[in-house]
Amino acid sequence: TTFWPGSRRFPNDQNMRRSTLIIFAIACFSFSSYAQTATQYFLSGNEFFKQQKWVEAEKAYTDCIRVSPIDVSCYFNRGLTRQLGIGYGLALEDFNKVILFRPDAKAYNARGSVLASLKRYTEALADFDKAIQLQPIYPGAVYERAMTFEKMGNVAKAIENYTLAINQRPGYGNAHLARGRLYEKGGRQAEALADYSKAIASDANDAGALYARGSLNFKNGKVD
Repeated sequence: TTFWPGSRRFPNDQNMRRSTLIIFAIACFSFSSYAQTATQYFLSGNEFFKQQKWVEAEKAYTDCIRVSPIDVSCYFNRGLTRQLGIGYGLALEDFNKVILFRPDAKAYNARGSVLASLKRYTEALADFDKAIQLQPIYPGAVYERAMTFEKMGNVAKAIENYTLAINQRPGYGNAHLARGRLYEKGGRQAEALADYSKAIASDANDAGALYARGSLNFKNGKVD
Protein backbone atom coordinates (compact mmCIF):
# COMPACT_ATOMS: atom_id res chain seq x y z
CA THR A 1 0.00 0.00 0.00
CA THR A 2 1.36 3.39 -0.97
CA PHE A 3 1.59 5.87 1.89
CA TRP A 4 -0.81 8.75 1.32
CA PRO A 5 0.69 12.06 2.62
CA GLY A 6 -2.68 13.70 3.02
CA SER A 7 -4.78 15.00 5.91
CA ARG A 8 -4.76 11.62 7.72
CA ARG A 9 -1.07 11.96 8.54
CA PHE A 10 -1.23 15.21 10.53
CA PRO A 11 -3.68 14.07 13.20
CA ASN A 12 -1.62 10.96 13.77
CA ASP A 13 1.60 12.99 14.12
CA GLN A 14 -0.16 15.45 16.37
CA ASN A 15 -1.38 12.64 18.59
CA MET A 16 2.10 11.17 18.68
CA ARG A 17 3.60 14.51 19.67
CA ARG A 18 0.95 14.95 22.36
CA SER A 19 1.67 11.47 23.73
CA THR A 20 5.38 12.17 23.70
CA LEU A 21 4.90 15.42 25.63
CA ILE A 22 2.73 13.65 28.19
CA ILE A 23 5.34 10.91 28.66
CA PHE A 24 8.07 13.55 28.95
CA ALA A 25 6.07 15.47 31.55
CA ILE A 26 5.48 12.30 33.57
CA ALA A 27 9.18 11.47 33.36
CA CYS A 28 10.14 14.96 34.57
CA PHE A 29 7.68 14.73 37.43
CA SER A 30 8.96 11.29 38.36
CA PHE A 31 12.56 12.48 38.27
CA SER A 32 11.68 15.48 40.43
CA SER A 33 9.97 13.25 43.01
CA TYR A 34 12.86 10.81 42.81
CA ALA A 35 15.42 13.53 43.48
CA GLN A 36 13.37 15.06 46.26
CA THR A 37 12.97 11.72 48.01
CA ALA A 38 16.71 11.04 47.82
CA THR A 39 17.38 14.46 49.31
CA GLN A 40 14.92 13.82 52.12
CA TYR A 41 16.59 10.53 53.00
CA PHE A 42 20.01 12.20 52.85
CA LEU A 43 19.00 15.05 55.16
CA SER A 44 17.33 12.62 57.53
CA GLY A 45 20.53 10.60 57.64
CA ASN A 46 22.50 13.74 58.43
CA GLU A 47 20.25 14.49 61.39
CA PHE A 48 20.66 10.98 62.77
CA PHE A 49 24.41 11.24 62.17
CA LYS A 50 24.62 14.43 64.26
CA GLN A 51 22.81 12.61 67.06
CA GLN A 52 25.21 9.65 66.72
CA LYS A 53 22.29 7.35 65.98
CA TRP A 54 24.37 5.19 63.70
CA VAL A 55 21.81 2.47 62.89
CA GLU A 56 19.13 4.99 61.97
CA ALA A 57 21.58 7.09 59.98
CA GLU A 58 22.81 4.06 58.04
CA LYS A 59 19.24 3.10 57.17
CA ALA A 60 18.44 6.60 55.94
CA TYR A 61 21.54 6.71 53.73
CA THR A 62 20.77 3.22 52.47
CA ASP A 63 17.28 4.40 51.47
CA CYS A 64 18.90 7.35 49.70
CA ILE A 65 21.14 4.96 47.76
CA ARG A 66 18.19 2.73 46.92
CA VAL A 67 16.43 5.71 45.34
CA SER A 68 19.57 7.22 43.82
CA PRO A 69 22.14 4.43 43.26
CA ILE A 70 24.96 6.73 42.13
CA ASP A 71 24.58 9.41 44.80
CA VAL A 72 28.16 9.87 45.98
CA SER A 73 27.17 11.95 49.01
CA CYS A 74 24.97 9.14 50.38
CA TYR A 75 27.73 6.55 49.92
CA PHE A 76 30.27 8.84 51.54
CA ASN A 77 28.15 9.66 54.57
CA ARG A 78 27.06 6.06 54.98
CA GLY A 79 30.73 5.11 54.92
CA LEU A 80 31.46 7.58 57.71
CA THR A 81 28.48 6.25 59.68
CA ARG A 82 29.67 2.69 59.31
CA GLN A 83 33.23 3.67 60.18
CA LEU A 84 32.10 5.32 63.41
CA GLY A 85 29.41 2.96 64.56
CA ILE A 86 28.74 -0.08 62.41
CA GLY A 87 31.87 -1.71 61.00
CA TYR A 88 35.05 -0.91 59.10
CA GLY A 89 34.50 -3.59 56.47
CA LEU A 90 31.17 -2.12 55.40
CA ALA A 91 32.65 1.39 55.46
CA LEU A 92 35.38 0.23 53.10
CA GLU A 93 32.77 -0.96 50.60
CA ASP A 94 31.14 2.46 50.61
CA PHE A 95 34.38 4.38 50.13
CA ASN A 96 35.30 2.02 47.28
CA LYS A 97 32.04 3.07 45.63
CA VAL A 98 32.78 6.74 46.20
CA ILE A 99 36.20 6.40 44.57
CA LEU A 100 34.61 4.54 41.67
CA PHE A 101 32.17 7.40 41.04
CA ARG A 102 34.26 10.41 42.14
CA PRO A 103 37.94 9.71 42.89
CA ASP A 104 38.81 12.93 44.71
CA ALA A 105 41.19 13.66 47.60
CA LYS A 106 38.49 13.47 50.26
CA ALA A 107 37.43 10.00 49.14
CA TYR A 108 40.99 8.62 49.14
CA ASN A 109 41.65 10.09 52.59
CA ALA A 110 38.46 8.53 53.97
CA ARG A 111 39.31 5.10 52.56
CA GLY A 112 42.89 5.40 53.80
CA SER A 113 41.60 6.04 57.32
CA VAL A 114 39.51 2.86 57.21
CA LEU A 115 42.40 0.81 55.79
CA ALA A 116 44.66 2.08 58.58
CA SER A 117 42.04 1.03 61.15
CA LEU A 118 42.05 -2.42 59.57
CA LYS A 119 45.88 -2.45 59.93
CA ARG A 120 46.30 -2.52 56.15
CA TYR A 121 48.95 0.12 56.48
CA THR A 122 50.63 -0.12 53.09
CA GLU A 123 47.32 0.33 51.29
CA ALA A 124 46.39 3.15 53.66
CA LEU A 125 49.62 5.00 52.90
CA ALA A 126 48.97 4.64 49.17
CA ASP A 127 45.55 6.25 49.62
CA PHE A 128 46.92 9.10 51.73
CA ASP A 129 49.63 9.68 49.12
CA LYS A 130 46.98 9.82 46.42
CA ALA A 131 44.86 12.25 48.44
CA ILE A 132 47.85 14.55 48.97
CA GLN A 133 48.82 14.24 45.31
CA LEU A 134 45.34 15.42 44.31
CA GLN A 135 45.26 18.13 47.00
CA PRO A 136 48.81 19.08 48.08
CA ILE A 137 47.65 21.31 50.96
CA TYR A 138 45.67 18.74 52.93
CA PRO A 139 46.77 18.76 56.59
CA GLY A 140 44.13 16.19 57.57
CA ALA A 141 45.50 13.62 55.15
CA VAL A 142 49.09 14.40 56.16
CA TYR A 143 48.11 13.90 59.81
CA GLU A 144 46.46 10.56 58.98
CA ARG A 145 49.59 9.51 57.12
CA ALA A 146 51.71 10.49 60.12
CA MET A 147 49.56 8.37 62.44
CA THR A 148 49.90 5.43 60.07
CA PHE A 149 53.70 5.73 60.04
CA GLU A 150 53.60 5.87 63.84
CA LYS A 151 51.52 2.68 63.99
CA MET A 152 54.08 1.04 61.71
CA GLY A 153 56.85 2.05 64.10
CA ASN A 154 58.48 4.52 61.71
CA VAL A 155 58.99 7.37 64.17
CA ALA A 156 61.12 9.54 61.88
CA LYS A 157 58.49 9.54 59.10
CA ALA A 158 55.74 10.09 61.66
CA ILE A 159 57.47 13.19 63.07
CA GLU A 160 58.20 14.42 59.56
CA ASN A 161 54.54 14.19 58.62
CA TYR A 162 53.22 15.67 61.88
CA THR A 163 55.56 18.59 61.24
CA LEU A 164 54.28 18.97 57.68
CA ALA A 165 50.68 18.91 58.93
CA ILE A 166 51.54 21.65 61.45
CA ASN A 167 53.23 23.72 58.75
CA GLN A 168 50.12 23.41 56.58
CA ARG A 169 47.79 24.22 59.49
CA PRO A 170 49.51 26.33 62.16
CA GLY A 171 48.10 25.58 65.57
CA TYR A 172 47.05 22.05 64.61
CA GLY A 173 46.54 20.83 68.19
CA ASN A 174 46.23 17.10 67.51
CA ALA A 175 49.42 17.12 65.45
CA HIS A 176 51.31 19.03 68.17
CA LEU A 177 50.12 16.58 70.82
CA ALA A 178 51.03 13.52 68.72
CA ARG A 179 54.45 14.90 67.81
CA GLY A 180 55.04 15.91 71.44
CA ARG A 181 54.44 12.37 72.61
CA LEU A 182 56.96 11.05 70.12
CA TYR A 183 59.45 13.70 71.19
CA GLU A 184 58.94 12.68 74.83
CA LYS A 185 59.48 9.00 74.03
CA GLY A 186 62.70 9.97 72.28
CA GLY A 187 63.95 11.93 75.27
CA ARG A 188 63.42 15.32 73.63
CA GLN A 189 61.59 16.74 76.62
CA ALA A 190 61.93 20.45 75.86
CA GLU A 191 60.45 19.96 72.40
CA ALA A 192 57.72 17.75 73.84
CA LEU A 193 56.75 20.42 76.38
CA ALA A 194 56.69 23.05 73.65
CA ASP A 195 54.34 20.90 71.56
CA TYR A 196 52.04 20.17 74.49
CA SER A 197 51.84 23.89 75.24
CA LYS A 198 51.02 24.68 71.60
CA ALA A 199 48.29 22.03 71.65
CA ILE A 200 46.85 23.63 74.78
CA ALA A 201 47.12 27.09 73.20
CA SER A 202 44.94 25.85 70.32
CA ASP A 203 42.41 24.29 72.72
CA ALA A 204 42.56 25.19 76.41
CA ASN A 205 40.29 22.22 77.18
CA ASP A 206 42.42 19.60 75.44
CA ALA A 207 42.52 17.06 78.27
CA GLY A 208 45.11 14.89 76.54
CA ALA A 209 47.56 17.75 76.11
CA LEU A 210 46.96 19.06 79.64
CA TYR A 211 47.58 15.60 81.10
CA ALA A 212 50.69 15.03 78.94
CA ARG A 213 52.25 18.34 79.95
CA GLY A 214 51.35 17.87 83.60
CA SER A 215 52.75 14.36 83.63
CA LEU A 216 56.01 15.40 82.01
CA ASN A 217 56.45 18.32 84.41
CA PHE A 218 55.75 15.98 87.32
CA LYS A 219 58.43 13.57 86.11
CA ASN A 220 60.88 16.47 86.05
CA GLY A 221 60.01 17.44 89.62
CA LYS A 222 58.00 20.52 88.64
CA VAL A 223 55.08 19.63 90.89
CA ASP A 224 53.40 23.04 90.76
